Order: sequence, then C-alpha cells, then structure tokens
Amino acid sequence: MAGQLSLPGCLSSVVGVLADSECARDRYSVNCIDDDAVFIASAYPREIPGVPREHNLHGISFAVANMTGFVARAREHATQNSIVDLKRLLVEESKGK
Repeated sequence: MAGQLSLPGCLSSVVGVLADSECARDRYSVNCIDDDAVFIASAYPREIPGVPREHNLHGISFAVANMTGFVARAREHATQNSIVDLKRLLVEESKGK
C-alpha cells in the first residue's frame, strides 16, 4: 500500500527509504517514524537527454539507489560501524543541506 512501510525498509537494522518524485537527485530528507529515521530520496535516475523527466523510468528502486550513494559517502566519514551511528550521521548531514 502506498505510503505504508514495508520490509525490509521498516527494520531498524537497515536504512529505510521512501521515494519522492519532487526531491532533487543531489539531496535527501529525513522523517522520523516510530523513533526511527526514514530517508526520502529522488525517485528518478539521471536525466536522459531529450526525454522529459516524467517519461523516464522512476520509482522506489531508483530512490534506494540514490540513497545508497549518500549512505556510501556518509560511511566514509563514520567513526563507528553501527547502523545507529550511520543513521545519526545521515540525519546530521541532511540538516546541513
């Protein structure tokens, strides 16, 4: 069901992602749901020259891929290996944008 959390994204041991068609690909935002951070990323891949954005493929898979890039970048700066620390770092970085 749209807007409803599902597996595996709702597990506290993973980085949950929601897709947002209005989100820019170089940004992400954060919502807190049930005391856990859920990250929101662009539902679109890179633009295809000559193809209107709304005619390109899009969806949660692209949002997960986009967020994976942000997670990888944050992971380079994480001082701890726990998912809690990584999520905290991602939340802090989202506030600086």
